[in-house]
Amino acid sequence: MIESRMDLEGAHVLDLFSGTGSLAFEALSRGAESATLVEHQSAVMKCAQENAAALALSDLCVFVRADVLVYLKSNHGPPYDLILADPPYELDTLPRLPDLILPMLKPGGLLVLEHDIRHRFTGHGAFETERAYGRTTVSLFNAHSPAGE
Repeated sequence: MIESRMDLEGAHVLDLFSGTGSLAFEALSRGAESATLVEHQSAVMKCAQENAAALALSDLCVFVRADVLVYLKSNHGPPYDLILADPPYELDTLPRLPDLILPMLKPGGLLVLEHDIRHRFTGHGAFETERAYGRTTVSLFNAHSPAGE
């Protein structure tokens, strides 16, 4: 779904709720230049760091142990080309996540949000498409370029 919409070569990726890092590592394996992984649980973050080392990707990664919502509100880092988010399905603020995340994307950037099928984002202005996989849905959002670009 991602590669048909953007070229990952040289992309800067943000992986929110990164867990063991598999989504960020997949993007790096497809040509992304760097990945920032944000995870709250220290044991899980340690696992992601070990996985990066085993895959010889540590030099391309920045690991941030933080609550994702706090991280988003403090708006760290430069804008990203691709943001991946796989939050807990029970997260109270899940319906607001696109609005919290989209400002961190470069114009033309892509947000990929995995969520429970009960949440729908089709009415969101940046919504592009979605795919359902059983009870899981993957929604894509596009950070549109400012008018005139």
